[in-house]
Amino acid sequence: MLQKNMNYPLSKIIEWAKGIIIKFPNNYDGMNIDNQYIDFRLFYIYSDNKNESKLTLNNHYFYADYPEIIEDEEIYPAIFYEKKLTVIYSGESFMSVICSVYEQKIDATDEEYVKALNYYYENDDFLEF
Repeated sequence: MLQKNMNYPLSKIIEWAKGIIIKFPNNYDGMNIDNQYIDFRLFYIYSDNKNESKLTLNNHYFYADYPEIIEDEEIYPAIFYEKKLTVIYSGESFMSVICSVYEQKIDATDEEYVKALNYYYENDDFLEF
């Protein structure tokens, strides 16, 4: 399990997401574990590189909480402001892309996952394999 507010290589975040999909194939969005509902989509991926235009497998990204909405304003977690991060992906979109790739090509390489993530990021659509 990834720890919130930590910096991970994209390869590690993809590995974690694939693990969720494999372990919980019909419930990757969330489920009850030890009498506590865990929503696997309630995170954001952030970057400390303001000029990030494409995700890369070995770049590091922050895995942190999603913003709260307070009086119609998004309030990001403290680490967002402390490290001057930029939003790369919502957890929901990230998990949807990973799931799409996994369902189409179970043996997809990490590079193919990155290609699909970048495609979605640029086109707001899923890459077909």
